[in-house]
Amino acid sequence: MITDKYAALREAAEVEIMFRKTCDTCDLWDAEVTPETILELLAERDADKRRIAELEREKDVLESVALALRDDAREARMLTVKLPPEVQGSNIPFAADGANAMRKEVVKVLNEACAKAGISLKIEGE
Repeated sequence: MITDKYAALREAAEVEIMFRKTCDTCDLWDAEVTPETILELLAERDADKRRIAELEREKDVLESVALALRDDAREARMLTVKLPPEVQGSNIPFAADGANAMRKEVVKVLNEACAKAGISLKIEGE
């Protein structure tokens, strides 16, 4: 197992450092540090680097999807309505005032209902 090779190399290196202080060398170092071991460890490192790069790409894709879903959710929670314009004048006394008061009440009720539901309300022409 590669993990065991790391531990074996670490131990061999520590012992080798101690032996070098006495101008000697360690048999454990000679036994553990082989070209095959080094190549295996380098191959594992390269595979890890490729996997990390792959995971980073996947993370970027997931982040962009999450942002798009968030934007879609915001758009889905928006209601646009078109109400008749305010009455500017009428032949009937006070009719315009009554119609405009009713319109304002409708806008108020719509705003309150949408706010409670978490919906953003846009009234065209206002």
